[in-house]
Amino acid sequence: MLIVGVLLAMLLWPLAPRAESPLPGGELLPGWTVKTDCDRGTIQRNASDNSVTLCVREMTKEVRRCEVYLTGPDIRQRFLDLRFELKLNEAAANPTAAVILFQIHSRPDAGEQWRCPMAALRSLPGDAMDLGGAFDPNSISKPAANGCIGPGSSIQGYRVFRGQGAEASKWIAFHLRYRLALDGSGEAEAFKDGKLVGRRSGPNAFNDESPPFLKLGIYGEPSPQPGPFCSTIRNFRLNLAG
Repeated sequence: MLIVGVLLAMLLWPLAPRAESPLPGGELLPGWTVKTDCDRGTIQRNASDNSVTLCVREMTKEVRRCEVYLTGPDIRQRFLDLRFELKLNEAAANPTAAVILFQIHSRPDAGEQWRCPMAALRSLPGDAMDLGGAFDPNSISKPAANGCIGPGSSIQGYRVFRGQGAEASKWIAFHLRYRLALDGSGEAEAFKDGKLVGRRSGPNAFNDESPPFLKLGIYGEPSPQPGPFCSTIRNFRLNLAG
């Protein structure tokens, strides 16, 4: 069984006593579950630093994801505080097409084709990273012909930051704060290695029936770039208040 040391807390912002639990082994906090989705990739626990490495061997339409899913209480209209450290291999740190490392996502409602992530932390070509997402206050979202956002789409996008890319084989500490909302009360704030790199106020959610969920790992666009594409994760903390 994959066992990754993870701290989960349900009350932060303001700070409150934390409960601890391994993820996904052992007991989770009430209401939270963890699953993995890996397209013939690999998941490896590293006992030396209590981290986990998720790898995708290549990026095709059929094989392009290896992720950990966290589902739990409805996080919309609440303060979500996330902290984790990432270390990427060369292919994931310097991709020829975008590689998504973290997502706040949701499932499409009946009558919808698919859903775009509300938040996505990406490694980008050209030594860059960014954090952004999509939102739509309509009960039924209408995507563009060839993607989420574009002509004829009801979905809009936003960006919290764009900055320098990851250095391969080096740990990066992320601290993300979100309040998901359909209106102007939405908030997003990002810290990278302890420094504030972006902040945005405004709508950042979809008008969905089901609650959002979190994903960590590797998800990429089809690319001829040789793999594997790997992300190593440690010191994950999830805090929820409000």
